[in-house]
Amino acid sequence: MGLKIIPIDTYLFLEYIPERPNFLEELENREKSKTYSGVNLKNTFWVDYTLYEKSLALLKEIDKEEDYPTDGDEFYFLIGTLEKDFYKLDNNVLGLKFNLFFEKTIKFDIHYFVKGSIGYGYSIFKGFNDIYNGKQLYIVSKKDCPDVIDEYLSLAQLKVCSALIPTTTEVQKYRQSRYTQALINYLDVKDKETEFNQYIKKKTCSKISSDSCADKKFIQFDKVKYESYLDKLKKMLENFDTYNENDWQVEILKIFKLLNPKYIYVGEKIQLTSFITQGNIYPDIVLVDNDGNIDLIEIKRPQYDIFYKNVYRNNYVPIRELQGTCMQLQNYLISLTKTSNDLLQQEKFKNEANIPKEFQLKATSPKGYIIYGRDKQLEGNEKMLTDFQIVRNMYSNVIDIITYDDLIRRLENMLKALEVSL
Repeated sequence: MGLKIIPIDTYLFLEYIPERPNFLEELENREKSKTYSGVNLKNTFWVDYTLYEKSLALLKEIDKEEDYPTDGDEFYFLIGTLEKDFYKLDNNVLGLKFNLFFEKTIKFDIHYFVKGSIGYGYSIFKGFNDIYNGKQLYIVSKKDCPDVIDEYLSLAQLKVCSALIPTTTEVQKYRQSRYTQALINYLDVKDKETEFNQYIKKKTCSKISSDSCADKKFIQFDKVKYESYLDKLKKMLENFDTYNENDWQVEILKIFKLLNPKYIYVGEKIQLTSFITQGNIYPDIVLVDNDGNIDLIEIKRPQYDIFYKNVYRNNYVPIRELQGTCMQLQNYLISLTKTSNDLLQQEKFKNEANIPKEFQLKATSPKGYIIYGRDKQLEGNEKMLTDFQIVRNMYSNVIDIITYDDLIRRLENMLKALEVSL
């Protein structure tokens, strides 16, 4: 079956080359039938003898020199008319409940209308009937604001939609898998459910693979970015004493944000009310995510050990610097949850953190982070490693203790994942 969509003058025609003989005779016979007067081409275009005669007469009127065939080699059916800059498609031919328009600059392809290249195929736009709320749908070559929801769909968006629509093969395999589910407990049946799942998995992996190829430039950019920050962190740790406290925090925050992209704003010294003294307290660094949730972070320089060298009752004890930082951060977090909403929206803090005034800040289950020390002290000491995990677990519901070596490993793991994607 050959189908093409051809613009002629101010009209849009469907050109059809039938595979079966005597198609014109079939149309005439169906015209005489009172119950079934037309033919559904590819389950998409409903045509009949009346439309054929009307279309042929119109073609002859448009171009009297062109000898449009009437012997059955090719058939032409009028399916659209130009209205200003758009072709308006015939709702009756396409079986649509809304008005469909195509921008006149678009080069028409039959696959914009029909899903499936072999067999019966089926209509793409008929699937819109039961879900589309609009009365008009305009297909345009390019949409200036692709994220805006309106009555316009770009050609690229239409192709994405078409790709997501299941093929006839996929629908058939899905139907067989449901039969397997229904009968497997009663009859000896083939495992079509597993076959369907493997088919979908293969199809999805294929799409992911092709998408990855398209995104190689972005992956390469990310790789360079992570490599740069990893190299910078290692050099910083080798020469940490050359940085003052403020510069050190600024650079480590860049790395932390790279590994935690949900945080879009960073501020300092937000005013809170201490739940203990009722006085004002000011956490050093405040993190704000996409939803306005506030989290807190403490960044300590890397020279501190994690544990005292001596054990207490056969257990290693965190040194005072780490214990004090955990206690202080817990104080801040509890105070943050008890702070009034009006105080959270303080204009001075938003201005200093470049947060838009209308952006609402929230303190719902805030999380705390401590970046602290190296874990080289733990190497080769199984007891110390175990005790460090116990310390982490003690605070894990509210505080995440991260060593500088953890940051290195996370950057290295990200690079390994990117290497696989290339």
